[in-house]
Amino acid sequence: MNTRRTAFAALSLPLALALVACGGDDDADDRAEDRAEQAAEQTPASSAPATPSDGASSAPADAPAGDDSTVLAAAATAAGAVPGGTLFTLDLEAGGWEADVVDADATSFDLALAADGSSVTREPVEDRDDADDTDDRAEREQLLADATVDPAGAVEAARGAVPSGTVTGLDLDLSAGTAVWEVQLDEDTATEQTVVVDAATGEVLRTEQDD
Repeated sequence: MNTRRTAFAALSLPLALALVACGGDDDADDRAEDRAEQAAEQTPASSAPATPSDGASSAPADAPAGDDSTVLAAAATAAGAVPGGTLFTLDLEAGGWEADVVDADATSFDLALAADGSSVTREPVEDRDDADDTDDRAEREQLLADATVDPAGAVEAARGAVPSGTVTGLDLDLSAGTAVWEVQLDEDTATEQTVVVDAATGEVLRTEQDD
C-alpha cells in the first residue's frame, strides 16, 4: 500500500510542476499583454498627415519670377559708365544692350553693353541731337527730380504684376506729367507686354498687352 502511494506521489509531482509551469507561463503572457496595452494607451497616436487650414491653398506656389540679374547688371553698368549718371533707357538688342544715360546736368549719353550686362562695349557718347533741344532737356530735368525709384525697384514692382517672362527693356519717361518706368517684357514675341510703374512711389499703374 505504501509502495503504491509512493509511486503515485512520484508520478503526481512532475505533473504538478508542469501545471505550475504552464500557469506561470500563462501569467507571464497575461502580464506582457497588460504591459503592451498600457504602453499603447500611453503612446500618442501618430499624427494624421497635415492638411491645409481653411482658406489655405494646396496648389503649388506661383511660378518663380524670371531671372532679372542680367538686366539689372546692365542697368548698373550703364549708369556707372557716366559720372553721376541715371539710366533713362535700356533695350536688349541682338548683340547686347543699348542704353541712354543722363548725367546730373541733364545731358544725355548713348552707350552699348555686353549681352551679360557686365561691361561696356561702346563708350558713352553725348547725344548731340538732344543737346540743344530745350524741351527735351526740361523733360530730363523733371525726370531727374521726380524719379526716386531706381531700375531695380521698377523691376521688382513690375514682377508683382507679371511674375514670369524676360525683362527686355526699361524706359524712364513722362506719362501725363508723371514720371514713370515702362518695364517691357518679352518684346517682339506673342506675350509682349509693358508694366507701367510710378517712378516716385513704385506703384504699378497699369499693364499693357502689346499687339
